[in-house]
Amino acid sequence: MNVSVIIPAHNAASTLAETLESLLDQTHPCWEAIIVDDGSSDDTSAIAGYFAEQDKRFHLLRQPQEGVCVARNNGIAQARFDLLLFLDADDWILPQHLERLTKVIVANPGLDAAYCGWSYVTPEGKHVFGEFGGLTGDLFAEHAQYCFSVIHTYLVRRALVESVGGFDPALRTCEDWDLWQRIARTGAHFGAVREKLALYRIRPNSATSNGHQLLADGLQVLTRGHSADPRLLYQHPVYPEGLSKELLTKNKFDLLCACAGYVIGGGKDARLLLEALKDESYPKLHPYKVARAVFTHAMIAAAQPRTKWYELWPNLSEQLKAFLVALEIHSETPELAHRAYSFSKSLMLKYAADPRLDRRFGSVQAHVKLGIHEQLKKLFVSWYYFKRRFSVAPAIAPHSKQG
Repeated sequence: MNVSVIIPAHNAASTLAETLESLLDQTHPCWEAIIVDDGSSDDTSAIAGYFAEQDKRFHLLRQPQEGVCVARNNGIAQARFDLLLFLDADDWILPQHLERLTKVIVANPGLDAAYCGWSYVTPEGKHVFGEFGGLTGDLFAEHAQYCFSVIHTYLVRRALVESVGGFDPALRTCEDWDLWQRIARTGAHFGAVREKLALYRIRPNSATSNGHQLLADGLQVLTRGHSADPRLLYQHPVYPEGLSKELLTKNKFDLLCACAGYVIGGGKDARLLLEALKDESYPKLHPYKVARAVFTHAMIAAAQPRTKWYELWPNLSEQLKAFLVALEIHSETPELAHRAYSFSKSLMLKYAADPRLDRRFGSVQAHVKLGIHEQLKKLFVSWYYFKRRFSVAPAIAPHSKQG
């Protein structure tokens, strides 16, 4: 089957060639690539134009800067083939990506989409860690609760994307999650390839570092997943009103922890994120799940290979302590801060590839019992309630991975 690859690009001159080279390396040759230059001021168009001159499968489309959603939608309108892949201009795919995913869809005509695993890599291309959702079939429940996979792991039927309205330009982030949620809401069936064939470049200044915007947009998508979506004529046969609203508060706090990790990984104070849930509490947060969400996303935002993680710990741990204490108070989950911090330390020891960690953790061992340190906790309590009473929600600056 033929595949149309849609590549939005804004000031992507430093990475676009590598992205396009990954298409030339594909073992499946039946593709076209539509590069949508979203008002770039660098050499993005020149690079795309060069590839288009060398290989007629590349096509360049220019537009004023209107954002990644409009760029992708314009690319879809120009696509000629029945399967779509959305590939950002700073990411790339491994040589067998298109071959593996198209084979799954050809072998299973009832599938509406297929996805693979992915790996996070540093700006220099060093592997950090990989992930794979591992599920197939009707995945609405998963897409309703969290962003299930990164955008270029999916191969999807074009007709289905068009039927749900494409990408929502009202969202600055989480627009891919929103699309897959709407697709899953139709009752679509997903196939899977267990290999990690998509590479996601993490950068300190990428969209993932803006946890405030991700939380604001993510809460919109999450809330839609727990209610009917008026944008669609057809609602899921089992979940016509979305997932149970009883799950919504828990899922909001799960999203909060992931976004807090992005903020902490960027070296900033994540406690301000709690303002987004100022009228909600959830006293059943699981310390290990909190630790894993915050720690994992902090490491993604830090954009460093595992051999460098030990250097990040001293600064990261201070921001982590502050957030966990504030989260314990806000959520009303007993002993959350102490236990989640202990789990975070264990995760660092497990995943960071450097023996010096054992010695470094010895120097911070006294701080592990932060939840019991009354003077420290009183300080955070005073700060936190002052913020809840007198603060307004933080301003969110425009930010996107494309620019």
